[in-house]
Amino acid sequence: PGNSGGPLLNEFGEVVGINTAIRANAAGIGFAIPIDTAEKAMKTLSAGGKISHAYLGISMLSLTPEAARLNNADPNSNVYLPEQHGALVLAVGPDTPAAKAGFRKFDLIVELAGTPISSAADAQRLVDETRVGQPLQVKVLRQQKQISLSVVTGDLSTRPERR
Repeated sequence: PGNSGGPLLNEFGEVVGINTAIRANAAGIGFAIPIDTAEKAMKTLSAGGKISHAYLGISMLSLTPEAARLNNADPNSNVYLPEQHGALVLAVGPDTPAAKAGFRKFDLIVELAGTPISSAADAQRLVDETRVGQPLQVKVLRQQKQISLSVVTGDLSTRPERR
């Protein structure tokens, strides 16, 4: 379908997204904005509004019990990972909402806003559904202890520049 901003169609010819980018070094991998998201943005912008997107300022990946067991059995690993599902924090950006809330590398997010988290996609979806400036209660496992954090989502358009 291309990557020039054209429509992404399903097998019935219905528009399901807008193509936005393609991964140059990977055959057949492209990215698209879901049509529901695009329509919502269009209505907001047409009415003179601004699009804001909540963010925390972390990089994360899904952790499974199997992956944690493999890590923990590796004599060269320098970190113990809880053997359960969750969103594993790989990095915390400086001067981000997550940094201000006290997130640390290798925290395992197991609950966000009262909802159990079993993957990074779960955590990302909840943040995406959150308003900018909304406080979220987070439960993380850190060094085999459960810790509660409170983070106020930031506006992605105002995040600090990456270096």
